Amino acid sequence: MTRILIFLLLCCKAALAAMESSNTSDQAALVSFRSVISDDPLGALASWRNQSLHHCQWAGVSCSNRQHPQRVTSLILDSLMLTGTLSPSLANLTFLQTIILSNNYISGIVPPEFGGLLRLQTLILSNNSLSGEIPPNITSCVSLQNLSLDTNMLIGEIPAELGKLVNLVRLRLYANKLTGVIPASIVNITSLVSLDLSENSLQGEIPDTIDKLANLGFLQLSINSLSGKLSSTLFNFSFAYYIDVGMNQLYGEVPWNMGTNLPRMRRLYLYSNQLEGSIPKWLSNVSRLERLGLEENQFKGVVPAELGMLPNLSWLALGNNQLVAQTTSDWAFLDALTNCSNLQILELSDNLFKGLLPSSIANLSTQMQWLSMENNQIAGSIPEEMGRYINLTVLLMHNNLVTGSIPSSIGRLQSLHRLSLSGNKFSGEIPSSLGNLTQLNELSLGGNGFEGSIPGVWVTLRI
Repeated sequence: MTRILIFLLLCCKAALAAMESSNTSDQAALVSFRSVISDDPLGALASWRNQSLHHCQWAGVSCSNRQHPQRVTSLILDSLMLTGTLSPSLANLTFLQTIILSNNYISGIVPPEFGGLLRLQTLILSNNSLSGEIPPNITSCVSLQNLSLDTNMLIGEIPAELGKLVNLVRLRLYANKLTGVIPASIVNITSLVSLDLSENSLQGEIPDTIDKLANLGFLQLSINSLSGKLSSTLFNFSFAYYIDVGMNQLYGEVPWNMGTNLPRMRRLYLYSNQLEGSIPKWLSNVSRLERLGLEENQFKGVVPAELGMLPNLSWLALGNNQLVAQTTSDWAFLDALTNCSNLQILELSDNLFKGLLPSSIANLSTQMQWLSMENNQIAGSIPEEMGRYINLTVLLMHNNLVTGSIPSSIGRLQSLHRLSLSGNKFSGEIPSSLGNLTQLNELSLGGNGFEGSIPGVWVTLRI
């Protein structure tokens, strides 16, 4: 019995010694991190200097209180204006599950030693000044679920090894200086829900098997130099609610009959590419669609009236294409859009629209905030009923063939910031009611056939 008691005492003593050693190691790692923080203007780390406080009580530090008591499990010091670098000693915090240091002024590299944090689930270093490459051995953090290194100055290629992070749910690398291609291995991360690689200098094609990311809800690849033909796999995400591949060099036609594959889609952006062909009617089957951005492409033909079947549509941008409308049937899409009671943005500028402006232009949603039809060849007159758009902030119709007078009801659009009607064939007097537009900061009426004097009430305008 005595021997057993002695053995148990020795075991307890060894366990206590190991715990004390681990606690000392964790504290030393935190102190090392603090030593490379050169500026703490908000005093966020003041408690770290209090020697009477256990490190688990320091600001931003959380420790385990169960199986491994007093081991550091999270370091959360975001949005504190901290200046400094990332100490490799943080890799000694082997029980770390969470590091959040976003929205600070941290520079230098992401230490490759972080690859030793096998329990790490969340690494968020967004919106700092980090440079260098993404260390490939970060992929040794096999428990990672959230990797956010966006809005930094990281360079080099996206490591192909990222495909090993099979538990990753969110990957955000946007707004860096990354080059190369999107690694094909990324499609192996089938747990991904959110993928954002936008605002880099990525080239090459979007992986043709990207639809293997069956759980993907958010896909943001805009503002890169991606090329290749627009693939049907981009429209094969049953959980996707947001896809943006705008401002790239994608070409070809939008694949047909894909509407039923996007049952949850709310925002679809294909703007600023080299897409051609007609706007597909199947978009009307994307019943939850709220925003559709197809501007700055090479789309041709008539705008499908079926778009008016989208009950939630609030944003429709079709400008800078080669779309046509001349006859009443061509303009049927505008009549159909009167069914979209949530429509706020309608952008039709820089196309080949001709013929008379339909009266339905005044029957759109009263929630309209932006209406642009400039740089076309639209004729006819502006209906008096346009005055019902009391929420309108921008009305751009310059460089068309619009005739008649400016309706006095335009003076009721008291939310207007921009009003541009120049380069048309307006006649008559400029209505004095425009003096009611006290929020205007841009007014352009030149290049018309107005008569009479400038209304004296315009002295109240702040333009």
